[in-house]
Amino acid sequence: MAEPRQSEIARLELLFAAHPEGRVFAHLAEAYRRAGELERARALLEAGLERHADYASAHVVHGRVLLDLGLEAEAEVAFRRVLALDPENLVALRALGDLARRAGRTAEALDYYEQL
Repeated sequence: MAEPRQSEIARLELLFAAHPEGRVFAHLAEAYRRAGELERARALLEAGLERHADYASAHVVHGRVLLDLGLEAEAEVAFRRVLALDPENLVALRALGDLARRAGRTAEALDYYEQL
């Protein structure tokens, strides 16, 4: 299983090297995340989001990486940014609902879940 993941990473790294100003950084960061390379994914996302602050999908990946790192408050900020860009984003709504539920903010969690 590790080999296909590494081959996907290698392919995305080549694509990113050819188009460093493009949006492939989010796909590469997601591949890093799935491979457990969380700090690498985080650094790539933060650099990419400096250029593409309006890219909701990259903010979703950023939120997932932050959750994987155990940084729930930072992840919440990332997912709120997603909703500012894409108010109907199902991934962000679910993540924010789950975060609110875990924090004991039941009414807020229900509001997010109802929007799903």
